[in-house]
Amino acid sequence: MREIIVCICEGSAETAIIEILLDHEFLIFNRDQLLDHEILPQTYRNPKNFKRDYLNRQFKEDDELQVYLIIDRPTTFKIKEPISIKLSIEQIITRPEIEILYIISVGKYDEYTRKYSSKLSPPEYIRQVLKKKNIKKYDFIKEHFNDISLLIQTISKYKKYKRKNGKNLFDLIKKEKLDSM
Repeated sequence: MREIIVCICEGSAETAIIEILLDHEFLIFNRDQLLDHEILPQTYRNPKNFKRDYLNRQFKEDDELQVYLIIDRPTTFKIKEPISIKLSIEQIITRPEIEILYIISVGKYDEYTRKYSSKLSPPEYIRQVLKKKNIKKYDFIKEHFNDISLLIQTISKYKKYKRKNGKNLFDLIKKEKLDSM
C-alpha cells in the first residue's frame, strides 16, 4: 500500500507553519508523500473542487489518500461516490491557534488569559495590546517562526493549554523529533 498525503490549508498562516514543519522534517509525513509534492490551497476545502481536480486521476489499486484539512473550525468534507481510491479525512483544527501560537511564542499567554481573554479575542489582543498587525500573513509567520525550536516549543505548550478534544498541529508532529530537542 502506498499512502499519499493531501494537505489542504485554510490560509497563508497555516500554509507557512506546515511548510516550516515540512522543511525541518517535523511532520508525520514529508513533502515527497504529498500529492503533487505540494500543500493545497483553501479552494480545495470544497470537496467538489478537490474531487474534480484530483480524484479523477489514475491511482494504483493499493493507493490510499490521507487528507489533512488544516482549518480553523470543523467542517463537512464529504466526497460523493464514485471514487476509485480509498480516502481518509482528518481535520486539524487551528481556531484560534494561529493567534494563540503567536501569543504563546512571545511569552504573553498568561497575561492574555488572566487580564484580557474575557474582553478581547486573540486577534484583538494582538492588535490592541501587542500592537502587531498582519500576523496571519505568510511572510510574517515564516519570519517569526524561522527558528524551528520556537515553533515546536510553542505548539507543544499550546497542546498543554488546549482543553477541547479534536486534533491540532501537535498531532501532526513526529514524537521522536520532540524527544531529540
